[in-house]
Amino acid sequence: MSGHGRHSRGQGRSRSQGSLRDHKGQRYWFCCPGCGPAFDADPDKYAQAC
Repeated sequence: MSGHGRHSRGQGRSRSQGSLRDHKGQRYWFCCPGCGPAFDADPDKYAQAC
């Protein structure tokens, strides 16, 4: 998920596609639809990478 996260360059597109998640008070946007489910499976792992 390199390059994905709350400061992703794909924020405009992600908002329209609904590829965002809230976790522990932070909002994370994803530039591709497949990353949301990966984040859901282990959000702490991916939140640390951002």
